[in-house]
Amino acid sequence: TGPALLHFAGQCAALFPTHPMESLPSISVITVTCGRVRWLESAVASFLNQNYSGPHELIVLNTFPKQNLSFSHPIKTVRIVNLKERPQNLGQARNMAIREASGSVIVILDDDDYALPHHLAFFGEHFRQQPSQDWAWLDKQFWGWGNTIKDIVPGQCPCFAFTKSAWESVGGYPDLSVGEDRVFISKIT
Repeated sequence: TGPALLHFAGQCAALFPTHPMESLPSISVITVTCGRVRWLESAVASFLNQNYSGPHELIVLNTFPKQNLSFSHPIKTVRIVNLKERPQNLGQARNMAIREASGSVIVILDDDDYALPHHLAFFGEHFRQQPSQDWAWLDKQFWGWGNTIKDIVPGQCPCFAFTKSAWESVGGYPDLSVGEDRVFISKIT
């Protein structure tokens, strides 16, 4: 709840020292949405509240052609891509969004997810320390889940990050709307 969560987030943020921007990887956060603006607002707010000091951006891919998303005031680190035609499945949509991404590290943030302020800092520090690794996940220290990638269950992939080069090397996400995360993760780990 409120104060306990804020205390926990403060403890987690203290684990990640600040480094000069040039030593931290660039991170692209990918959010695919389809007519779910009421949830999207929280996801965008959680991105804007990140304490990551390295370069980062949010790509919002709007797959609902009847709705044109925009901000009343532009936000430099957030880009909205409105599609005129809906992709056949979520895997295709994620691949389209990742192609738009400029970051070397990709983090998926579903439109109904909320990332704590240390989320990107954890991944940035991980890939700074281990630049040859292709993927990383938030472990039970942060989430209470298991110690291995096999412990990640479908629907909880916001705890997972990967390099854009790893995504390219396996041909991206599969053409699926259900289980696309699990299949993709199994291909790159």
